[in-house]
Amino acid sequence: MSPKKKRLVRAPKTRKPRRKQSWRDAGGDWDDLSYDQQERVASPAERERRRQVVQESERAWLGTPQEEYRSDDDATGLLGVVTSVHGSLYMVELSGEPVECHIRESLKDQETGFVNPVAVGDRVVATEDGAGGFAIEELLERDSILTRPSSFKGYLRQIVAANVDQLLIVTSWQEPAFWPELVDRYLVTADVHELDPVICVTKGDLIEDAEEFETALAPYHDLDYPVVVTSMMTGDGMDELGERLTGKSTVLSGLSGTGKSSLLNTLKPGLGLRVGEISTWRGRDQGRHTTTRATLLRIDEETTVVDTPGIREWGLSGLTRPELWHFFPEIEQAAGACKFTDCRHFSEPNCAVVSATEGGEIDGERYYSYTVIYESLPESIATW
Repeated sequence: MSPKKKRLVRAPKTRKPRRKQSWRDAGGDWDDLSYDQQERVASPAERERRRQVVQESERAWLGTPQEEYRSDDDATGLLGVVTSVHGSLYMVELSGEPVECHIRESLKDQETGFVNPVAVGDRVVATEDGAGGFAIEELLERDSILTRPSSFKGYLRQIVAANVDQLLIVTSWQEPAFWPELVDRYLVTADVHELDPVICVTKGDLIEDAEEFETALAPYHDLDYPVVVTSMMTGDGMDELGERLTGKSTVLSGLSGTGKSSLLNTLKPGLGLRVGEISTWRGRDQGRHTTTRATLLRIDEETTVVDTPGIREWGLSGLTRPELWHFFPEIEQAAGACKFTDCRHFSEPNCAVVSATEGGEIDGERYYSYTVIYESLPESIATW
């Protein structure tokens, strides 16, 4: 493996309004590609309304208290945590017990910038509804969220999980094959949402060429991204992974078939999560969905994980093309020497990023990810 480079310090970023999606989704299957991707052009008044909605979601995302969010100390009723959502029904952990709840219409009517008013991981206040059940009355202030773009309303986002500390990027070396671009998309996502990323490479027992493996992972080691290599067959890496999860709330995400459910079954025997076989999609081996919705699981009193459905593609929520290079720390460092301040880092004259890539200072796979992700993003908010 190449010598370890000095950690690159990420500069503070100016947050911009959330943007249009490339994530594919319809209904319960996050990767169904059957929906109509065409969107009618909105009027100027509608675009302004959308911008205002997005600005409200920005304040919620950054944890700024709003009138509809109250701290735990001020809440009345039963405090609980949402552990899963199925349609209009919400499973909430109240006093350590799972209770099925619905939400009050007042929560549904709020324009928050999100398509789902309540998500897995949310802290809520629930009261008896007078009909023998419980209703979610109030949503408490969020510490963090992980979002993806809405498939049907591009200016809105869907919350995958709330109040999480870190994103566990689950990828396998083989079956399905390691996909650097997807890992890079997740790293950008974690940075955008100010979550700590951890890369977990599963099926380490399938590594046949150690040099090839080390070369592929070297860019992430060089940037000081945490990398844990695990194997269900040998048990390697499981203790280290458990230590990284202990005392935190972690959301797991990755391709179908990479072994997310197997990891959790090993970390917490008795969960009994289903595991699936490998299938092929667009020429790439991937697993079949065994997790059908995001679910919060408690490993111990201080440790929770949010298991999410396997994905086939991951669209970035909240970025435009001119902002992307800030989320590749090695590109951000090199970009300061570019001739033009609006350099796209493609073929502009005297582009320091291209020169650094050609000279081997920036990894070629990482630069390729940048170019592919760049092309998938909108140029500006005017393209809503």
